[in-house]
Amino acid sequence: MITAILSARKMTADGGLRAGLKMGGRSVLAWQTQVMRSLGCERFICLCDSLPKEVADVQLSIEASGHEFHAVRSSLQFVSLLRADDVAVVMLDGLMPQEAVCHDMLVGKTGLRRAILTIPADHPLAEAHPEDFERIDAQRNWGGIAVMRAVHAQKLAEMPPDVEIMSLLLRLGLQARCDTVPVPADALTNGDWLLANSERAIASRQSALIARNAAAAPIIAPLDAIAAKVATMLAPKGMSQDYALIAGLSALTLFAGGAIFAWFGYAIAALFTGAVAALLASFAISWKELKSALLGEGRDERNTIIIRYILAAIATVLLTLSLMAYGQNSAVLALAPLLSGLALLAGTGRRSRLAAFWGDTAFHLAILGVCAAFGLLAEGMAVLALGAMSALMLRSFRN
Repeated sequence: MITAILSARKMTADGGLRAGLKMGGRSVLAWQTQVMRSLGCERFICLCDSLPKEVADVQLSIEASGHEFHAVRSSLQFVSLLRADDVAVVMLDGLMPQEAVCHDMLVGKTGLRRAILTIPADHPLAEAHPEDFERIDAQRNWGGIAVMRAVHAQKLAEMPPDVEIMSLLLRLGLQARCDTVPVPADALTNGDWLLANSERAIASRQSALIARNAAAAPIIAPLDAIAAKVATMLAPKGMSQDYALIAGLSALTLFAGGAIFAWFGYAIAALFTGAVAALLASFAISWKELKSALLGEGRDERNTIIIRYILAAIATVLLTLSLMAYGQNSAVLALAPLLSGLALLAGTGRRSRLAAFWGDTAFHLAILGVCAAFGLLAEGMAVLALGAMSALMLRSFRN
């Protein structure tokens, strides 16, 4: 079994726990447990002097997921929880590494690699925090994560009860001749290896992540661009809020309202209501992707594609009802699924400025709302469908 060894003891300059600092509504300790779970950890041991709320909240979350969590105070308690055949993964108090970086360094074809991560001795992190990133030799300092056999960690039982456990675990790992693996230079440079020792450090990291991961839809997809911009503007202070859920539920409500408008013959109102709903759905997608990146979870392209398919299906229903409001025959009604399907295909796959336009469902509905105001809804749909088909043909020709 793989056991995570964490610590919630060190304090910030303001007197709070490092482990309790929050980014995106998630504490540093919760971030660390997420990284540990990605490495395969099933048991969690947290060294702490008491059981503060930050630790208790993480304990409840870990236990609710079916894993073990133990908060301990002494080295004797700690050693009693270790099993000789376990693998122990030690992480520095306050370290916030990017999940993907840890996975690339430590997880291989044969499983979790026994290794001690290192950073250059002359790196600013090592020079500014030598008590955290301890010196290993003349050229290297500890990088904040060590993976070793738990049998080595059990040697703590032979030590005085007041020893610094994390520091001693590092020394025991070195004595066991664990491999040393350098943390990639780009991870150290771009902030993927953060020591969260202050609110300022957290805020700086959050701003960098938002700037790096903010969606930037081109102006040719204006409503998607607006949605992405609003998500980026709200992100610094709103990551603890579940805006994606709020926007998604609001979008569904507005789509239902648009369908009711169309059913009773108000096609123009239906299409503009649908455009606002699609704009909210686009915001929900941007917000979810940005928050996932901020919390180190990575982008889930599969969920985004599923949402866009659902959005296309709802738009098809809305367009069909709008055409029916104008008394169009069944042949013309076929324009609705034709347009939605072609736009969906043209807006997915290889990303380009043209693909971004065909992915902007809100803008399409707004255009068709204008067409409906002039009694040209079917004609507008036909033109858009021909445009999407032309884009697909052009893409096929280029390939």
